[in-house]
Amino acid sequence: MKARLLLLVLFSVALVSSLPAQVPSPPQHLRVEQGLHGRAILHRDHRSNGYEVTTASAGITPDVALSVAPGAVVLPKEYRLEQNYPNPFNPVTAIRFEIAGKSVVSLRIYNLIGQQVASLVDGVMDAGNYRTQWNAQDNNGGTVGSGIYFAKLVASPLNGNGQVFSQVRKMILLK
Repeated sequence: MKARLLLLVLFSVALVSSLPAQVPSPPQHLRVEQGLHGRAILHRDHRSNGYEVTTASAGITPDVALSVAPGAVVLPKEYRLEQNYPNPFNPVTAIRFEIAGKSVVSLRIYNLIGQQVASLVDGVMDAGNYRTQWNAQDNNGGTVGSGIYFAKLVASPLNGNGQVFSQVRKMILLK
């Protein structure tokens, strides 16, 4: 029974993968789901009256250039605050952010009740990709306690053409 089912699945997968694009749908015992990053072929399981995955494929869509000519600089097209890494962290975490154009930038850390704990970046920055670290210390150099903190990036373009960008990420400090 298993060998026959496996043969049917392999035949069905080969059949579906060889179907021309104009065929409206695969056979009724198969369902093909196309997602943003790949596809899955589902085989109907009559015992459970549902579908099970028989094969799947996935792809990765990078958000940065994979290759650049020597000496060329790739500048971001939008403002972005990445999630800190590692998260949860102890005692240091890295925070990456992207600035799309020359801007007045601030990156500040807040505690759970909204009080500013630390200021990591405060000034004018050119377009580019940046990385900074927070060592779980406040502005006075004191160590902060375990808990939930928020990193907030605010960027005001100097050219006056763009809106003020603001994004917040949650971070967890575990000791």
